[in-house]
Amino acid sequence: RHYVIAPAAATGSDFELLRLFVEIDSSNNQWGTSIFDRNSQGIAAVGTDVPTIDIGRFVEATICHRTLPRNESSSRPPTVLLKVDIEGAEFMVYASLLSHNAFCCINALTQELHWVIFPAKVLSHMKQLYSSIVGLAQSRFGCDSFPSISPTQFLDIDDESYLRDGIPFPTPHI
Repeated sequence: RHYVIAPAAATGSDFELLRLFVEIDSSNNQWGTSIFDRNSQGIAAVGTDVPTIDIGRFVEATICHRTLPRNESSSRPPTVLLKVDIEGAEFMVYASLLSHNAFCCINALTQELHWVIFPAKVLSHMKQLYSSIVGLAQSRFGCDSFPSISPTQFLDIDDESYLRDGIPFPTPHI
C-alpha cells in the first residue's frame, strides 16, 4: 500500500476542528470546498466541522524516517510527491511542513495556489510569504539529517482530468 487516507483536514495542528464550507452544488463533487465562507460572493455553501491533522508532523513521523521500497524495473529512486490543492489552506500547511522539517523528505510538490481568495490589500504580502517559504524549502532549511534528498521541487501543476473518469476514489481501510 503506497498511500494513507487520513479522514481529517490537513492543517498545522492536531485534534482541532476546522470549519469547511462545502458548496451545495454537487456537480463538481464538492471540489469547491474551502476554508472561506463565500456565500456573500453568491457561492452557496454549508459549513461543516472537520477534525484536523498536523500535516507536517504526520509527514515527519510517517515518511521522513522510513526507507521507501525501490522499483526493481526502474533505475530511478523512489519519489515522495505531495499534491496540494486545498482551497486556501496552503499557507497553514506550508508553515507546518517547514516547522517539522517535512519539506526535507518531499521530492516534489504539485500545487494549485488560490490567490483569488486574498483581498487585494494583502495579496502582495501573501506572494512574498510564498516566495520566502519556497526559498527556505529549496535552501534545505533544517535538512541536515536528510543529506541525500534534493530540494523540494514546487510544480504549478494541477491535473484534475480524473474528476469524471468513473474510477472511484480509494476508501479508507478501517
